[in-house]
Amino acid sequence: MALEASVPAGPLHGKHSATTLTIVDEDAVTASREEIHVSTTAAGGDNAAPAPRGEAGDGYPGQIDGGLTAWMQVFAAFLVFFGVFASMNSFGLYAKRYRDVDFPDASLASISLAGSLSPMFMALAGPFAGRMAETVGYRWTLFTHAVVSTLALVLASFATEIWMIALTQGALYGAACSLGINTAPGLVAQWWAKRRSLAIGVAVAGSGVGGLVCVNIIQALLPAIGSPWTLRVIAAGNFAFLAAAAAMARPRLPRFSKMAPAGGSDGDEATKKKRRPLIDISHFKNIRFNLLFAGQALIGFGFLTPIYLMPTYIAEVTPHSPAFAALLLTLFNVASIFGRITMGWLADRIGNVTALALSFVLSGVSILTTWLFAGSNQPLLIVFMCIFGYASGAFFSITPSCIAQLFGVATLPSVAGLLNTSSVIGYLFGTPVATALIMNRVGADPASWAFPSQHYAGAVAFAGFVMFAGGVIVFWLRYAVMDRRFFIKL
Repeated sequence: MALEASVPAGPLHGKHSATTLTIVDEDAVTASREEIHVSTTAAGGDNAAPAPRGEAGDGYPGQIDGGLTAWMQVFAAFLVFFGVFASMNSFGLYAKRYRDVDFPDASLASISLAGSLSPMFMALAGPFAGRMAETVGYRWTLFTHAVVSTLALVLASFATEIWMIALTQGALYGAACSLGINTAPGLVAQWWAKRRSLAIGVAVAGSGVGGLVCVNIIQALLPAIGSPWTLRVIAAGNFAFLAAAAAMARPRLPRFSKMAPAGGSDGDEATKKKRRPLIDISHFKNIRFNLLFAGQALIGFGFLTPIYLMPTYIAEVTPHSPAFAALLLTLFNVASIFGRITMGWLADRIGNVTALALSFVLSGVSILTTWLFAGSNQPLLIVFMCIFGYASGAFFSITPSCIAQLFGVATLPSVAGLLNTSSVIGYLFGTPVATALIMNRVGADPASWAFPSQHYAGAVAFAGFVMFAGGVIVFWLRYAVMDRRFFIKL
């Protein structure tokens, strides 16, 4: 039930009545507060307008834009993204191991599909994960994420068929990760206003650090102890990081389930009619939400292609060793760390929507102008992975700030979860479509290859064009729908 709760910022004029909301069980809120007064206006009344929830002056306790607790939330979210993407960004290494050793009879398309299920279910479960954070609480949601994601990796270690990998390391792990990535940014956003994009960027940089660390660990562990024990080792580290993040979670805003009007109970018929739906589809009536939804949907079709297919590209198109593929994934993660932080800093200065559109377009352009023409050229492949990692790193750091700017902080987890469902079709079919384009050209006459990327050219071009198109849509949102003035911060 969405109620605007705040302490009035100034004197009230005219007749009014005060309604008291009693907050109980404050385990999820750090500041000590027993009552929050909500001002309601009677006929002819006039209240001083409070700041929106999650912004400076909103009436909730806690220091905004700095302080120990605010930075602790950044670190907690950092650990969440570290754990989520440590395994997800390394699936290309698992995929090669599965194809060569564990499941040699499985097709490349089926292995790619298994990997695509993880981000797909992470997106599909978004609306439910967001509502869980807002109603059950951030801490319990993050702890559930820690338990279920660890369980998924452990179960995957016992898989004997590729479809088992798809269900565990794919679907179950992705759904569990949705609890983390839709919750953590909202936690940070509550404690930061002026430097929100930078703070979220620092937190989301954990995904790059996690990938950077784990790519090298997994690369070393897979040939030494095999994929089953590699998954178990990563699962143990996953639980340690995510459980620590859950323990540090301290939201500023009370969860929606704790807000009940005085004089009535949650069971009242009037209260039931006001309860928020499980999935609030009213956002689809908003042109801004629809354009953001469409842009992110196209990004989903191309984002995973370089990450998942680069190891096989190196093996099939170039004479380079698997170690070079691991190096490229390492460079991708390093670049994404800088991209998440510096693009967050830039977004605080030029505007969140503008920065998001730039990152989408730059990602598509980098694919079309470097990878498509790279062939086996090592320097060009390195340049591509650095540019793509830097630009795409901003997706996860700027999008939450865009949502907070356009739709508010209090419902950020549920709106982000609904928005992330846009990527479901792209995550599910993007990599398999790219793989089908590759397989269609396998065995073709080399004289028919139009680009140095050989039989991968169709897949590379497809990924680049859809990501560029996603950026064009977000630019349309910024300059055609929101404000046509070029130098306005939006």
